[in-house]
Amino acid sequence: MSLRHKLMQKLFTDKELVEGVILGNPKFQKELYSRYSGALFAICKRYAKNTAEAEDLMQDVFVKIFLNLHQFRFESSLGFWAKRLTINSLLNYIKKKNIENNFVSTDEYDNEIQDVRINDDVDVPYEVLLNMVQKLPLGYRTVFNMKEIDGYENKEIASLLGCTESTVRTQLFKAKKELKQKIEKWSQNEIK
Repeated sequence: MSLRHKLMQKLFTDKELVEGVILGNPKFQKELYSRYSGALFAICKRYAKNTAEAEDLMQDVFVKIFLNLHQFRFESSLGFWAKRLTINSLLNYIKKKNIENNFVSTDEYDNEIQDVRINDDVDVPYEVLLNMVQKLPLGYRTVFNMKEIDGYENKEIASLLGCTESTVRTQLFKAKKELKQKIEKWSQNEIK
């Protein structure tokens, strides 16, 4: 969006925006999409296996936002509400695909799992890192996103995914381990 367009555009409050969308005003619908599509698409891309799947998920997310906007109670920001709706929608998508089978518990190894640290000195471009995350197995990718990016606690992740906290810790450990290996390999190739 150009600077001129931004200056000419009236910035609507969340209340004005929600009321306008609920009334079916295309101007407000376009503004809602414009305001939140970038951030919500970034979330979809992190959970999806590729951009095409993320685009499909994004379309479904906005349909749900428009259909459920009347339930927004202004107890948080509209952006926060949209983010939570997006993540919940993505988790429902994962469950519908019967992906919970990817969450294999390894309770017997739980005591051996330690945190994996990724070297902060390596500066991996966002798109490269996103591609690495997208290539993780779905179980690893889902738990990694929920815990490390979206800030869910292990207990909440386990409840939302229908698995044990031990499984969440195992999936997170494996995700970080695989990401660390990918980053180290990428780093070695970049240095050469």
